[in-house]
Parts: sequence; C-alpha cells; structure tokens
Amino acid sequence: MIKSTEKNIKTGRYLIESYIRQNDIYSIVEYFDKQGIKTNHVICHDDSNRVENQILNKDGKVIKTKRWEPEEIFDFEKDLDEPYPYNKFKCHKRCDIFDL
Repeated sequence: MIKSTEKNIKTGRYLIESYIRQNDIYSIVEYFDKQGIKTNHVICHDDSNRVENQILNKDGKVIKTKRWEPEEIFDFEKDLDEPYPYNKFKCHKRCDIFDL
C-alpha cells in the first residue's frame, strides 16, 4: 500500500490518499478541513471507474453518498498569491542570462 498527502497551505484543507489495489478497490481518499475534521471518504474502484463519495458530518457519520469525487482542494485562481501564476505565464522571447 502506498500513501500520499496533499495540503493547501492557504486554506488548511488536506487529503490523504491510500492506494490499495485489492478487491476492485483502486484507492481510498480521505478529505479533511482546516480543523482536521474528516469531511469526505472517497472509494475509487479499479475496473469500472466507479466512485463512492461519502460525505461525513462532524461526528464522522455518513450523511450522504454521491457518485462523483468532491471538488479539488486547490483552486488555483483563488489560492495563488502571485498576480501572474506560473502555470499561466508564457515567455514569448528567448531570454539569455547575459541580456539582463
């Protein structure tokens, strides 16, 4: 089993993904809010690309189940502080270190 984590340092939201790859389960992803309370428990199935998104209340009990993944924890339009995000920046002129 392999685990990975992603954290949005601006909002405090994070997720922990466990790659299982057993019994038709590809991975399990747990989403947390900035207080560390688990908000979603997502099971991704291997063969059918089926998703079970269990939405949890503050006590950790399932209140609703959906068939699609929750929204991403990163909204690059809002979460980047720089006015020109690197993922949208394009250089149209070849720059040389000696041109500076």
